Amino acid sequence: MIRIFVLFFLLIHTSAFAGDYVRSASWSGKDAAYNDCGFTGFICTMSTKNVKTNRSSVSLGQYLKVYANGKEIDSFEVKRIYYDSSKGQCWISKERKKQFKTYFTTYGCRGR
Repeated sequence: MIRIFVLFFLLIHTSAFAGDYVRSASWSGKDAAYNDCGFTGFICTMSTKNVKTNRSSVSLGQYLKVYANGKEIDSFEVKRIYYDSSKGQCWISKERKKQFKTYFTTYGCRGR
């Protein structure tokens, strides 16, 4: 039950909270989520169960693959990393805009 709450918490929080845009991040958290609003920006798909990536650290310009339930759901060049040090949470996105809608997010993260 707590894990479901944590995953829901990951998804409802956006980059509007206090934090900084950073050039790289590394993470060890097991709780992760992926949000994809696609081309329209209106219809979003949120993956919260068994979300993993092909790496545990990334820098701007590198590529990140996201898997859900063992299947690749996205592969993208990282263009923005937002880090909230008070929560140890990162949002990693393929979008350059400041409030992105497609992102991988996880706890246990450190931005640099």
